[in-house]
Amino acid sequence: MASAKQLAWRKKFAKMAKSGKFKKSKTKISRKAQFGIGMKAYQNAEKSTPQPMTEKELKGFPDDDWFKEYKRLGGKKTRKQYEKNVNIFVYHTHDIFIHGDASKYKNRGEALEAVKKEAKIDNKELNKLFDSISNITAWT
Repeated sequence: MASAKQLAWRKKFAKMAKSGKFKKSKTKISRKAQFGIGMKAYQNAEKSTPQPMTEKELKGFPDDDWFKEYKRLGGKKTRKQYEKNVNIFVYHTHDIFIHGDASKYKNRGEALEAVKKEAKIDNKELNKLFDSISNITAWT
């Protein structure tokens, strides 16, 4: 049961809706007016596309950050061994974790077990490996 206050608001809202208070305006605003910029600047903004990152800018990301995070978490492996384990991890877990594709493994647990088996690491090391990647670039 609605209170008197609720009924009054409903009545007021219905009256406002009926009068067209909530309708969108029919006038179309130009992009130029919308952004408040001159025509030349607008045209240049429309033509310009973001430039891809250079090879120098991409160098080391995210691998360097992953390895730094791994060391921060207490990892003891060398950079070479860590990268080998990351490649194994990515190979086995990418489809099931990122895309949800169960063609290679039925579930995530099986994929992680395959990583442990191939990389010959224990659960602690697997958790450091997973967290070092997931803390920097979300893996799931």
